Amino acid sequence: MSTFATAVSIYLEKADRSPLAENRALKLCDALANATPENVISLLRQHEASAHPGCKKSSINTAVRQPYNAIANAAGSQWPKIALHRVQRKSLPSGTQFSLPRILSEIPRDDIVWLAPMACFLLMTGARMREMICLDWSDVDLDGATAVFRRTKRGREQAVVLPDSLVAMLRSLSHRHGAVFRMKNKEPHPDYKRIVSRGLPPPLGGARIPALTALLSKHGITPHDLRHVYVSLIARSHGLHAARDCARHSSIRTTERYAHLELSHVRGLVREVFSENQSHR
Repeated sequence: MSTFATAVSIYLEKADRSPLAENRALKLCDALANATPENVISLLRQHEASAHPGCKKSSINTAVRQPYNAIANAAGSQWPKIALHRVQRKSLPSGTQFSLPRILSEIPRDDIVWLAPMACFLLMTGARMREMICLDWSDVDLDGATAVFRRTKRGREQAVVLPDSLVAMLRSLSHRHGAVFRMKNKEPHPDYKRIVSRGLPPPLGGARIPALTALLSKHGITPHDLRHVYVSLIARSHGLHAARDCARHSSIRTTERYAHLELSHVRGLVREVFSENQSHR
């Protein structure tokens, strides 16, 4: 009788999987090794409830249901698929207006040194939170104005270009070793310690920096919204294909979903953030 452990073996052997995909498949295998096509869905739901209580539906999709469906597709038609949780895609409210310089001006004096570089980096590179948190100085070339993300969503190394104003801000940081971005206590984020220093897989769910989230929430946005703005800026000026390359999306359909902002939402950012005469240079 075919078991889920066999299905996982087929999945891993059929293609060269990313470390993240392999890790998620092996975690499911540990939980469902003896499951069969007849009972796997009920056992999968029990696993969700016991292993991930209180997690967001989007996180359950990412950590459990999408990996399971990928394994089922690879293993053959006898393995049933499970529907993804329906998740409402977030978009900025119509008429939202915000300005990065204004946001930076609202950062408390004690927090400006560590929070301002994070907000600017997320916007000017389109980085995901965990990519920023896990960025090490050894992967930053200030003279070449580039950075390499070694721990990405799909497990592949990816490079980004750093605008001149961002390079100047990074040069102003007081340290040049270990984690580029530090918390208020000058220590790396816990995810950096877990993933980079100890080599462990990332925890379930998105990375969080409460102070940054609180700062941006006053303007109705989240840290991840800055990635949406970045994609929209590139798409408006150079088209979706250029935005896809800059955002490092695997599919143009993902880029289309990100590039949803109206021009009025980002007009001020084009002028204020990427201008050569920014106040924080």
